[in-house]
Amino acid sequence: MNPDDRSDDAPAERGVPASLLDHLYGLPLDEFVAARDAAARDARVSGDRPGARQIAALPKPTVAAWMVDQAVRTVPHAVDAVADLGDDLRDATARGGRQRIVALDRERRRVLDALMEGVADTVRPGGRPASEATLRAVRDTFVAALADPDAAAAVQAGRLARGLEHVGLGLVDESGQPVELPVAPRESADHAAKPREGSAKPRDGSTKPGGARAGRGAARSGGPAPATAADETRTARKAAAERAVAEHAEALDRAEEALDAARATHDEQKAALRTATDALDQADRAVADLEAEIVRRRAERDARAAAADDARQAAGAAAAEVARHEDEVAAAEDAAAGARRSLRAARRGS
Repeated sequence: MNPDDRSDDAPAERGVPASLLDHLYGLPLDEFVAARDAAARDARVSGDRPGARQIAALPKPTVAAWMVDQAVRTVPHAVDAVADLGDDLRDATARGGRQRIVALDRERRRVLDALMEGVADTVRPGGRPASEATLRAVRDTFVAALADPDAAAAVQAGRLARGLEHVGLGLVDESGQPVELPVAPRESADHAAKPREGSAKPRDGSTKPGGARAGRGAARSGGPAPATAADETRTARKAAAERAVAEHAEALDRAEEALDAARATHDEQKAALRTATDALDQADRAVADLEAEIVRRRAERDARAAAADDARQAAGAAAAEVARHEDEVAAAEDAAAGARRSLRAARRGS
């Protein structure tokens, strides 16, 4: 394959020591470029110009890919559980064990949720929580590892430069471009695949740690074996099983996302109903308070109206009394005037 046609999802590993790859893709994200360029300069100084070009061409991982790479280093057992579960799902699908597939689908959700919780807690780009979009890309990558053994091997290598997504017909990166994943195993001893406790002997007959996945890696590195009709049948069944697993996984993911969205909408509507009900209760209380106030004010008004009637009657009686006294005064004045006239007349006659 032309180096220029190589996908960024698979770093150029030929000529680059595995220990250097593990070192670079295990660094904090903001240190990758400086460390890569320094390693390329060192290779040029030592006279390894092809190696320097290979190192300089190593792509800086996206945030999602970096988080996956770090998860391999911080929660390796959880990442291994995803790869093991993918093997179990493919085996169950190939054998047609419906009940086992249903049980493994439930286990798939539990394992993915536990892994994502561990990643969100332990892997923080720049010391900050990852965005929802980044976490979705991380989860898509682990789902791809469940569906495709090559994706699982690439994830477990811990050197992704782009997140992965399984679309049913193959693997694509975060931008939707098809990818190829030639992956060499990591050198770190603590990441060597271990058989699960209590598990049966690997189905490929290998007694090495890692079981079927180790066999796949050896097959890729050791060259193809002569194909037989049985091999072709097994390959076809395996491909069909992988497609079925991917399709069922994607359908379940869509159904779970729709359920989550419906639950979120339901929660929002319940919150809106609580708000509206609280507002109605407040309005009812306000109306009751106003009605009580109206009753009180009406009683007060009736009392004042009665007092006004009493005052009006008292004022009428006082007015009548005033008129009576005015009449008495007028009569007294008339009598006094008559007496004065009589006095004057008497004086003139004497």
